[in-house]
Order: sequence, then structure tokens, then C-alpha cells
Amino acid sequence: MVSFRVSIRKDFGEVSIEGEDEKEVIGNIGRLKPLEKLIEKTLGFDLKVPESVLTKFEKLEYLDRVMIMMTYLKRPVTKLDCKNYTNVLEIPEHWWNGSNFERDMRKREKKGLIRILKAEKPQYVLTTEGKKHAKSLT
Repeated sequence: MVSFRVSIRKDFGEVSIEGEDEKEVIGNIGRLKPLEKLIEKTLGFDLKVPESVLTKFEKLEYLDRVMIMMTYLKRPVTKLDCKNYTNVLEIPEHWWNGSNFERDMRKREKKGLIRILKAEKPQYVLTTEGKKHAKSLT
């Protein structure tokens, strides 16, 4: 019996799709599309920050790094969303534990840089002033 196989590489992952014929393989590829978006969001591959900006992160406070990340995501984020980007942001695990994140976000909210959307899990959005502040850091 003949089978077909296609391997797809993207960033750090590889997926192989098999099927009885070309039509089945193409159908299986179509079913992977929603999974790709979920994986990108979970692993942080949907965050595309230019290398020139990443090199400046070392000198910035952790929350400033988060604010810059928020300008590139262009969507409300939760604490978990932000934490998923820890490798990109170079923020140590201990900062996420306790109340550091929430405390710093509330301080930025008082300054008018961030808006906290009340939901089951709070979501954070940059204000116009917050976007200007983040832009000034890069």
C-alpha cells in the first residue's frame, strides 16, 4: 500500500502528516491550521519583536519589557499570556510569583499607562500614553 507523507518545519517544531493519498494529506494539513495558532499563542511564536528591540531589554525593568511586548501583540493580555513569553522577555520565574506583576500593573494603571479590563482573569491593555511610553523605551 502506498502512503504519502509531508513534513512541515516552522521555528522550532516539525510536523509530519501522512495519508493514503494526496487528498487525505491535504485534508489533514487543513485540520492542523487551528492547532498551529493555538501552539503559536501558547509557545509565544506569535510574538515578533525585532532583534534591535530585544537587545535593549537587558537595561529595562521587567514591566517595561512587558509593556513593549504588549505593543507587538496588539491585543489584551492576561498574566499567563505574559508569563508564556518569559523566554523572549528574559524575566526570571521568581518575578511572576507573588504579587510583583499585579503590583507593578496597578502602579502603571494609576499613571494612566495601562487599563485593566475586569473579567474572570484580568486582562491588561496599553493606553495611548502607555503606547507612547513603550515606544520611547525602544
